[in-house]
Amino acid sequence: NFFFPSDDCFGLLGLNGAGKTTTFKTLTGEIPIEYGDAFINGISLKKHMAKACQLIGYVPQYDAMLQELSGYETLKIFALIR
Repeated sequence: NFFFPSDDCFGLLGLNGAGKTTTFKTLTGEIPIEYGDAFINGISLKKHMAKACQLIGYVPQYDAMLQELSGYETLKIFALIR
């Protein structure tokens, strides 16, 4: 079990292949949860992923989404961020 106080920022450190990327992909819904569950402010990721993800922020190591976006979507997302 992992518990973090509200408003905490955390990262995972470990060797290659330790499961860091898989953990974050699971917490953000990119990979479905097969066993167990995770909770954010008491909200089940397995049952209410969209609601739970509204409560977190995630910054991947690389531009993880850019390959999936069209040119228009890329311009729009950067304009919204700006």
